[in-house]
Amino acid sequence: MKKVLILMSLLSFQAFSTECQDVFTKGKTFLSERFAKMKQNKINRMKLNRKLKIDKIKSELALFNFDIIAEHTEFTEGFAMVELTGKPGFGYFNKEGLAIVAVDGLWGVFNKKGETIVEPQFDEASGFSREALIRMKKDGLWGVINKEGKYIIDHKFDRISEFTEDLARVELDEKVGFINREGEIVIELKFDDADGFGDGVALVKKDGFWGLINKKGEYIIEPKYDEISYFSKRVARVILDDKSGLFNEESRSIIVEPKFDKIAVINKHGVAEVKIDEKLGFINKEGETILEPKYDRISYLGKGSFKVELNGESEIVFVKEGELVEKFQL
Repeated sequence: MKKVLILMSLLSFQAFSTECQDVFTKGKTFLSERFAKMKQNKINRMKLNRKLKIDKIKSELALFNFDIIAEHTEFTEGFAMVELTGKPGFGYFNKEGLAIVAVDGLWGVFNKKGETIVEPQFDEASGFSREALIRMKKDGLWGVINKEGKYIIDHKFDRISEFTEDLARVELDEKVGFINREGEIVIELKFDDADGFGDGVALVKKDGFWGLINKKGEYIIEPKYDEISYFSKRVARVILDDKSGLFNEESRSIIVEPKFDKIAVINKHGVAEVKIDEKLGFINKEGETILEPKYDRISYLGKGSFKVELNGESEIVFVKEGELVEKFQL
């Protein structure tokens, strides 16, 4: 069989260093100084794992005419990094038993028996981390094939991202939209940028501003904010002109218009510290003011208690599940 450089990756398209000083050869283990400095229990586990599998690996990879197996790489489905004629390559297979392979600079797909699933013909290839689909690039455009090597999306996009909630972000001519698993455009490519879907919504950017859409492409929040960021308790922070407000995911509405200089993450007691005109207070995830922003300093004491200071005087406040429970003067 003709010797070729086999470059395989998991369908999650992980990248690895091509430096290969630590190798298995003829059943022996060689550790570099850098590798030896790793935690001893991890080294022992890795060495044991490889010693148990080395004979099986050599047998299964023999058809690829490999020379050595590198130790840097974790085994997946019994395969690891391999070297052919002194050149490093990657020998990883996904749970479907498929590997993305480069032969003479062109990418295809092979199974564990070395059988060709998709002839090497593509300029680039990468996988999806959550499923057995493969992205292939040809003539500058990306498409998607399934594990049988059949096209489900033709080569027509500049970029195809991961599927989340059955929709994938796609890009063409610097515009972004979403397709379904059949390759149909379900949300028009009209955005400047977008994130993947989560909980039925996705962040989108249009004309320089961010908004939020549902899976039908309908606006939940019109794109008019400089920034929208999810941070906790199903509440997102919206920012406009350096002022912060809140969006509640459950009610799908803006519950606090941007007016604060700062809104911190909602803590485990259900409140977020806010700042306006250098004064501090609390709001909850419903946007209700729990503690008027008039204090100079707020310090956490533990178990839902906080010390608040104003003009040199101090009080202790107790909060629970987003409500003010007790407050007394020191």
